[in-house]
Amino acid sequence: MQFYVENALPKFGSLESWAFNVFLKTYLQDANAIVAVLPYYEDFVENPAGVTTLDWSKPYPQTIFSEDLIFEEESFVIVKAEDYEDMNRKKWDQFLCITMEGLVLFRQVNEYTYDNPFQVFILPYKFSYLPVVKVGSVIYEEEDGNLVFDSVLAPCLPAWNEVLFRTDDLNILWATHALPQKWALKMSPCKTCNGTGQRTNRKEERVGCNDCQGSGRASSSPFGLMEINIDRVSAVNPNPIVPPVPPAGYIERPTETVRLFQEDIIQKEFQGFKAIGLELLGQIPAAQSGIAKEYDRKELNTFCYSVTVHLAQVYNKVCFHILYQRYNSLFASSLMDSDKVKAALPQITVPTDFDVMTTDMIGEMLTKARQGNFDPLIISGIEDDYVEKLYGENSIQQIYLKILKQLDPLPYKTTDEKTLLLNSQGCSLQDYVLSANLPAFVMQLVDENAMWYDLPIQVQRAQVEAMAAAKVSQIKSAVVPIMPQGM
Repeated sequence: MQFYVENALPKFGSLESWAFNVFLKTYLQDANAIVAVLPYYEDFVENPAGVTTLDWSKPYPQTIFSEDLIFEEESFVIVKAEDYEDMNRKKWDQFLCITMEGLVLFRQVNEYTYDNPFQVFILPYKFSYLPVVKVGSVIYEEEDGNLVFDSVLAPCLPAWNEVLFRTDDLNILWATHALPQKWALKMSPCKTCNGTGQRTNRKEERVGCNDCQGSGRASSSPFGLMEINIDRVSAVNPNPIVPPVPPAGYIERPTETVRLFQEDIIQKEFQGFKAIGLELLGQIPAAQSGIAKEYDRKELNTFCYSVTVHLAQVYNKVCFHILYQRYNSLFASSLMDSDKVKAALPQITVPTDFDVMTTDMIGEMLTKARQGNFDPLIISGIEDDYVEKLYGENSIQQIYLKILKQLDPLPYKTTDEKTLLLNSQGCSLQDYVLSANLPAFVMQLVDENAMWYDLPIQVQRAQVEAMAAAKVSQIKSAVVPIMPQGM
């Protein structure tokens, strides 16, 4: 059973892959969909007369969306199947009924106005429980005796729908307000066509002017020459208008509206997150008290926990239906009691704490802890979280810091505090030298042995203590300073 759900599940490879890649997406998009745990049954839908059984040793979860769900009760469900195409290429409806007694296919063979429009095909199989699991977990209402579920993201939709509308408006505003509009003085007529935009070719045909591209004006290309006619002084025009310099420019448009729309979109996104308690994931507010942020983290943790609990329940239900169909003979012979079933099903531990902190959040906590002179042990723990988030769990950087803390005889102390301890005889010279030179000792040992991090901690401690003892001997003989240069 374990090998089947982890390595041999049809189509998906593993049930875990289906849960996180298929089910979660359906859970957010279509809460009223169902999951039918059955073997591959499309052959029965296509050719029901030629299929007498299914491969019950290979059941797997198959998603049926709510738009294809026709009717449901505790003992059976009816879903829309793929249309049947007869010999005349006319398509007819097909409906699949999943019951406690097996599968029933209703194939339309006549118009619905006939008394018997369906041909019925039965594939018998005795289920102890209907192999159907509801996708949703949030009950919205009860309608005609059936529960109607809502997506966990439903509270976000009003705000996020407004984000979509605002985005369309923002695109229009960006095109009309964000880009400057160019202006230029009316240029002189094109010399080739005399401002007509057309010229006569060798065949005495009127064609578009190639020089002005039909505009009738001199070239307005950014690489062309802008020619402007200047009126001459005359008796009729003693004071001609002199064009400004430069004779072209850009009209600056107001961009305040664009900025306001952008801020409103960010605010609506935040309101959508806040509707389900995930405001910690939003982009605002930037300034927030530590108590408020801690409350937000609890809200986010509660949301993740509720989703995980439902995911674990669906996983267990699907596993039970797989177990029942694969080992039906054992259930029929009463060899599978409740204790054996429980032992055969996977044991899932639902986490109660979720890592949703970003590096920026942890960095802010670290800064606050240092500025508040928190206990060094607390600061060290936050540093570990930061390194894990930045470089990943079990990274070389995390292992390096962990070993430094384990081997340091004076952990969590500054250089001044270590020096004060030495001067007041609060520590030995070797402990001081080891603590001050430990990073250099570790890097030297790693350079000599790339697998040094994998050695037992007792071996690592013995090697660094030997290096510290050797350095103490050099110090006493006045060969080297106590601390490395630059520290």
